Amino acid sequence: MVCAAIYCNSVSKDTEEHIEKALKDLQDGVFTAVSRAASAHHGIDTSTLWRRYTKKTKPRNKAHISQMLLTPAQEEALVNWIKYLGVTGHPVSKKTIRPKARLAPNVAV
Repeated sequence: MVCAAIYCNSVSKDTEEHIEKALKDLQDGVFTAVSRAASAHHGIDTSTLWRRYTKKTKPRNKAHISQMLLTPAQEEALVNWIKYLGVTGHPVSKKTIRPKARLAPNVAV
């Protein structure tokens, strides 16, 4: 999963992992229903687990994909290029990143 550094942090990734584990436990029959026990076991709010289990909501990275300026593939390419610049000792700034980001189609930077 490629995630914009601005929007994602380790807390949201950890929470998403807990939700996925809880959903897997529900599918595997470890828990018979979305209950306080299931949500407490994984440290997730019961209503959050219920909405995800009934597919009323999507994970954050999938729910807002239409609002992103870059596709995940474009974002990954840009991140790799920025890392390359940093490793090779080139300065990384908005001025050096903006021209590369503009090369991606449908991006107004």
